[in-house]
Amino acid sequence: LGECIAATTAVERTVEDTVQDLSPLFLPSPDGNNWHLINSTDLVFADSTRYKSKDLKQFDFVQAPYFLFQIPLDTRHKYTTHQMFRSQHLDITPSVPASYERDMTRDICLKLPKQLRPKGMSLVCYEKVVDLNVDTSDSSLSLHLNKLKTLLSHLNILLPHLIKFYVPSCKHIADFVSSLVKLLDNLKIVVATDLRANVYSNAQLMVRIGTIRPNFVLHNENNVYTLYVAKLATVSFTIMTELSQSLCIEVARNLQVEETKCLRLIPAVRDCLQIQCREDAQSLCEQFQVELQIEDGMAEEGQYNLRLGEPIPDEIQERLDRDINHIFRPQEWVGFEISEQDFVWAIVLYPVQEDVTEETTSDLITKYKILFNEHDHEGKVVSWLDLYKFISNVSEEEAEGQELVLAVENNSSALVRQAGDSIRLRELKRKICRELELLWKLPNEEEKKKAIRRMYIKYHPDKAKPTEKNLYEDAFKFMLRQIDRLENGLPLEHPDEETPDDKETYQPSSWRRYYNQWNSYVPRYGSYGGSNRRSGGGGRGGG
Repeated sequence: LGECIAATTAVERTVEDTVQDLSPLFLPSPDGNNWHLINSTDLVFADSTRYKSKDLKQFDFVQAPYFLFQIPLDTRHKYTTHQMFRSQHLDITPSVPASYERDMTRDICLKLPKQLRPKGMSLVCYEKVVDLNVDTSDSSLSLHLNKLKTLLSHLNILLPHLIKFYVPSCKHIADFVSSLVKLLDNLKIVVATDLRANVYSNAQLMVRIGTIRPNFVLHNENNVYTLYVAKLATVSFTIMTELSQSLCIEVARNLQVEETKCLRLIPAVRDCLQIQCREDAQSLCEQFQVELQIEDGMAEEGQYNLRLGEPIPDEIQERLDRDINHIFRPQEWVGFEISEQDFVWAIVLYPVQEDVTEETTSDLITKYKILFNEHDHEGKVVSWLDLYKFISNVSEEEAEGQELVLAVENNSSALVRQAGDSIRLRELKRKICRELELLWKLPNEEEKKKAIRRMYIKYHPDKAKPTEKNLYEDAFKFMLRQIDRLENGLPLEHPDEETPDDKETYQPSSWRRYYNQWNSYVPRYGSYGGSNRRSGGGGRGGG
C-alpha cells in the first residue's frame, strides 16, 4: 500500500500513468472481526472529524451501496506502518493519536488520484437529527455564529482575497462568495441538548448506517438551512474546520459544481468564520494585504494614541461594550479595566483555559493573557470580565432623527411598533435570564460582582436608544427582580410569561447596596448618542 501511495507522488509520472498502473486498486474494509479487499471506487472513508473512530465501529454498511475503507492497525502496528510511509517520503502524520486509524486512512485517500479515491462520507452521506431537544439558551458556538452574521459585509470583502491567497487558480470566486454569504445570512441556528443524528447512505435510499453525536448538523430543506448546534459545542479550530467543510459542500451543490473543488477553499472560509468584530476583519486585512474601509466606531490609526497602559479617553470609554459573551482574539486592542471604572489600552495575546468543573462551564472560567505595559513582555492573565470590546458610536444627528420618527408616527405604525416591542422585550428577558444563569455559577463573589455590574450598566434605560427607552425600562426592572429572586434561592421567572400581579415577598438582593454607585457610572459612560445627550444621574435601579 505504501508503494502504491508513493507512486502517485513520483515527479516523473503523470496522474494518468499512476491511474493506469494502480487500476484496479483494492483496499481493506472491515467486516466484524474479518477484513476484505474491496475495489477503491466502492469504498467510503471518514473525511471529517465528526465521524469518530469509536462511532465508526458501530456503523453497519451491509445494506449500503458501498463499504468503509479503514487501515487494519492495532497498537503494535502503528509505529511500523507510520515508518513505512515516512520511508516513502510521504508526510502522513497523525494529528490525534487516539484517532490514528481515521487520520491515516484520510491522509492516504487524499494522496490517491481522484479516479481511484474512495468517496468522502461527508459527500455521500445524509444526516438527520433525532430526538431533538431544543435548548432556549445559547452555546458559545451559537453566540459566535450569530455575531458573525452581523459582520457578513466584512466577510463578503475579505473572502475573495483569502481564496486567491490559498487557491490562486480558483475560478468563479464571486459566485462562491455570494452563495456562501446568502446561506449564512438566512441561516437559522438552533441549540440542542444531547445532539444526535442518524447517518444514512444517501438522501435517496435513506439506508441508516449509524448514529453520531456531532457538534452540529447542517440541515437543508428546500434551500432553507438550519444549523443544529450542540449545547456544549465550543469555538475550536477543529469545529470551525468541520463547519467550513460542510458549508463548502452545500455551496458546491447550490452552484452545481464538483464538491471536491470547493473543499480546497476550506482554509479561506475557516479564517473568515473566526471574525467577531471589525478589528478581527482588519487584522485579516493586514495579514493578507486587503484594503477594507473602516467604519465609524473604533478610531482610525493615528486618531488616538494607542499605547499600552495609557488611559482610554472618555469619548472612547463611552463605546466600551458591556456584553459578557465576547470572545477575544489574539492581537486585538481592547479596554482593560485595571480597577473599577479605570480603563487602559491593552492587547490580547491568547486565551488561557483553566480546568472545567461540573459546577461551571468553560465559557465562565476563560481567562486571557494580555499586555498592558510596554515594559512587561511577559503579560498578565486576567478574567474576561476585565476586558471590553469597542462598539460603534451613533451620531447625535441619528439619535435626533429617531426621536423625530417617534413624534410623527400614526396610529397604524404605532401598533406595529408596539407588537415589535413586545417581541423585542421577550428577547431581552431571555438574554437576561441566560446571562444570569451563567454568571450565577461564577466561582467567587468578586467575579460575580463584576458581571452583575456590567449587566446593570448594559441594560440601564439611560443607555438605550430613544426609541427603546420604555422597552429597556421594563427589561431593566425584570433583571433587578431576577437578581432578587436568585439571592433568595428562587428560580428565575419565565421570560415569555407576563409579570405576575401577586408579587412574591422576598428580601431585597444584597447587590442593591451597589446600585446607587453604579448609577453614577451610567451617565458618564455609555449615554446613547454622545456626551451632550446624557440624562441625569439615572436612579431607576433604586436602592
